[in-house]
Amino acid sequence: MERGFIDYIAMDIKTDPLQYNPLVAKGINPEDILTSIETIMEKAPDYEFRTTCARGIVDRAAITSIVKIIKDAKLYALQNFHRAEILHPEYFKDISPEFSTPELMAFKSIAEPWVQRCVVR
Repeated sequence: MERGFIDYIAMDIKTDPLQYNPLVAKGINPEDILTSIETIMEKAPDYEFRTTCARGIVDRAAITSIVKIIKDAKLYALQNFHRAEILHPEYFKDISPEFSTPELMAFKSIAEPWVQRCVVR
């Protein structure tokens, strides 16, 4: 980033970094995620953080934890989960992972006080 070759970074934050094990992947060090977030916020010329909202992985508590970590971020995008080719379909065998528009807007209302801009895509 110091050399100016990067003009924009988008980082996916799947859930509360402290909950990656076992929700997202085993062997993920939460400190690595936190360090990446800090580096992006300090050094990237422009950036966004985004969370794909999937029931069972994301909830109000996860959104609250994430926005406290990315406090004052330029942009936080919330994206609804869309069924396509799912890497691990067993995660969603007993639940429908999609959120309704009102549920996504509730997540947005949690995030807005913490970040400069929050959008739902």
